[in-house]
Amino acid sequence: MTTPRVPFRQADPAWGALEIAPPKDGKPRNLARVGCLVTAIADLAARAGDATITPATLLAKTKAKGANVFYGASAILPLLAKAAGLEAPSERRVYRANGDHVLRAAYREAIEAGDFAILHVDHDQNDSGNHFVGGVSLIGDPTDEEWIVYSDPAVGKEHLLPFSTLTAAALWGGKRFRLVSVAPVLLSTTQKRNAHPSRSFP
Repeated sequence: MTTPRVPFRQADPAWGALEIAPPKDGKPRNLARVGCLVTAIADLAARAGDATITPATLLAKTKAKGANVFYGASAILPLLAKAAGLEAPSERRVYRANGDHVLRAAYREAIEAGDFAILHVDHDQNDSGNHFVGGVSLIGDPTDEEWIVYSDPAVGKEHLLPFSTLTAAALWGGKRFRLVSVAPVLLSTTQKRNAHPSRSFP
């Protein structure tokens, strides 16, 4: 029996202290504090079959290439995904301002195609978005209730977000997540087969 892999956690001692950008206002800007997107992308790439990637190797790769992946401590999603061997076209990203039905449709389309998604969630109740998680599947009954399965880099665990409301309690800090954007992460056919071994892809 294969042991399921544990999702990456951004504060893992193996890489949490690695610096993304110089400290600001006396606070470190490292993977543990501001590395949710880097960690989420690395986790999706690992699920898609990259056995060597970690948040540390992905961060090192972006810096070694000098690819201008970061603006301060903020990562540019399409460039970060490319560095991880994935594709996240900016034109495919949708936002809550377009309507919850648009968020749901974009997520369902990605998952049904065998792809993943980066989900931007808000936990300060202002809809600005302040944390990234990796959307990996959709479970449940379309005629009843469905749930987004996401991997949260803050804790290195999977959790559920109701598809009907797109909001639920988080796994940490007494926070409540509200989905504010969906960015499909496109996989190659080989990556899809690695990510979903029970499914068939042409």
